[in-house]
Amino acid sequence: MLAWYDETAANDRLAFAIVVALLVHAGLILGLGFAPDDQAPAPRSLDITLAQYREELAEPDADFLAQSNQHGSGTLAAAASPSTPVAAERDAPTVQEVLRQASPPPPSEAAASTLLSTTSAAPTSTSTVSAAQPAAPTANSDQAPEDARSAEEIASLMARLDAQQRAYAKMPKVHRITSVSTRAAVDATYLLNWTQRIETIGNNNYPLEARTRRLYGDLRLLVAVAPDGSVREVRVLQSSGYRLLDDAAIRIVRLAEPFDAFPPELRAEADVLEIIRTWQFRSNRLSAAE
Repeated sequence: MLAWYDETAANDRLAFAIVVALLVHAGLILGLGFAPDDQAPAPRSLDITLAQYREELAEPDADFLAQSNQHGSGTLAAAASPSTPVAAERDAPTVQEVLRQASPPPPSEAAASTLLSTTSAAPTSTSTVSAAQPAAPTANSDQAPEDARSAEEIASLMARLDAQQRAYAKMPKVHRITSVSTRAAVDATYLLNWTQRIETIGNNNYPLEARTRRLYGDLRLLVAVAPDGSVREVRVLQSSGYRLLDDAAIRIVRLAEPFDAFPPELRAEADVLEIIRTWQFRSNRLSAAE
C-alpha cells in the first residue's frame, strides 16, 4: 500500500512539473515579439550645377545650387537646366585617368603560377586553400564604375556649360525701335535720318505698275541694320495684301543701303538695330510711319 502511494505521488509531481514547464515556455514564446526595423528615409536629392562666374550678391530666387553665386540670363521664359547638343567625349583623358586609377591592377603571372603550383610533399595544400578561400572582392573593383560614371557626368556637365557660355557670348545685342515713347535721343536721331533716306529713295523709285494700277496699301516691315549700316535682314511682318507693294518695299530697302553707321553711343548698346515701320503706299507717295 505504501509503495503504491509513493508511485502515485511521483507521477503527480512529474505531471505538475511538465505543466509548469509548458506554461513557462508558452509565456516566453508569446511574450517575445519581432518587429521589422524601421527603414531609413530615402536620402534627398539636390539639383546642383556649376557656376563659372562668381557674383558677390546672392540671387534671392535661385533656380539651381552651385559652388558660388551667379546671375542667370537668356531668352527662355521658364527656368531651364543648362543644356547643349554638344556631349562630352567618353574617351576624354580625365575619364580614362579615373578609370586607370580606380581599376585594380591585374595579378601578375608569377603570382598566378604561385597560387596554382603544388609540390609532391603536399599535393593538396595549395588547391585546398584556393578552394576554401576565394578571392574577396576589393573595394576598388566596386568603386571603379561609380568613379567612371561620376567623371563622365562631371565632364558632360562642364561641356554643356562651356557650350552654353560660348553660344550666349556669340548672341548679338539686338536693339529694337518700335514706338516714340521708348526711343532715346540717339535712337530718334538715327531713325529720323533713316526714315528720310527711305522716303527719298522710295519716292524716286515708286513702283510704276502700282501707280498705273492705282494700288494702295499699308504694310509692316522689319529692317535689321548692322553697325556699319549694312542690312542684315528685311522681313514683312504684315502684308499689304498686294505682293507688288510688299516686294517694292523690300527693293527700296536694298536700294537705300548702306545706311549711316552707328554713332558711338548706339554702337555701345547694340550689335543689331531692328527698325519696325509701317510703310504707306498712298496717292503715288511712300511714307514710313510708326
